[in-house]
Amino acid sequence: MPISIRKHMERWRRLVGMTPKKSPTPKPEPEPTPPKGQEQIAWWAEPSEGFSHFVLALISSDNKQVTKARSCKAYLEDTYGYHFNRKVDAHVNLSYNKNVCVNRIKIAFGSSGRRMHTDKMLDFIHQFEDILGIARKTIIKECNPPANFRKFYLAVGSRRWIRALPLVSLYTFLLRTARFHKVGANLSETLISIRRLGGNDRNTAHTILTNIEKLKKIIKNGERKVFKKRNINYPSQLPSHSAGIAGFGQGINKDGTTVSKRTRELCPHWYE
Repeated sequence: MPISIRKHMERWRRLVGMTPKKSPTPKPEPEPTPPKGQEQIAWWAEPSEGFSHFVLALISSDNKQVTKARSCKAYLEDTYGYHFNRKVDAHVNLSYNKNVCVNRIKIAFGSSGRRMHTDKMLDFIHQFEDILGIARKTIIKECNPPANFRKFYLAVGSRRWIRALPLVSLYTFLLRTARFHKVGANLSETLISIRRLGGNDRNTAHTILTNIEKLKKIIKNGERKVFKKRNINYPSQLPSHSAGIAGFGQGINKDGTTVSKRTRELCPHWYE
């Protein structure tokens, strides 16, 4: 339509009170409905490592990400150490979400290159809960995954798991190595299988196996008798990045290592 004619038509509409119809406002697309029973996590950072790794991240009481998802479980131990006792070392990410869950342990985990066997995880963890005198409260649910992951899960357990650094270390070790466990098998059999592997998990499994009877004897009255008040189990001078469940076991052995000496010096109540 020529411009002159269009202008005349617009002027005529104004004179007679006619206004052109507005285009209808498009309705916003509905938010996708999460799968039934899936926990929703507010993710703020993508995993910092290769996606084939098994990664873990602390989750807050209101389901927000607290730490970056990493394959090294010691970063979670460092974060608890900083939270409870303002322990700071080179491995702590001080930009973490301050809302650490202290009423229960909450850890999200997953791997893009590995299938997660939650039944194996629960059986493995429950066997250790029986040894430690901790109620079988651990549950595992599927949750919405962070970027670049197809599936992710959330493990929620008793707050007694965060009473001391070695317990947090043990819990994350069990999550990470449960793929080698067979439901119904004795935990010692699984630890022997893990010991045949390489890496840090092999060393941790060896430490637990070497001290399993001593651990049972020390913790026969429950972990509260050993670890007592929570804050004294995260001393600011303790190198949490290398003194988890393995360091606790080395302290039992009195093997003369730096970790063993430091652990017994800073946490003598663990070995009374």
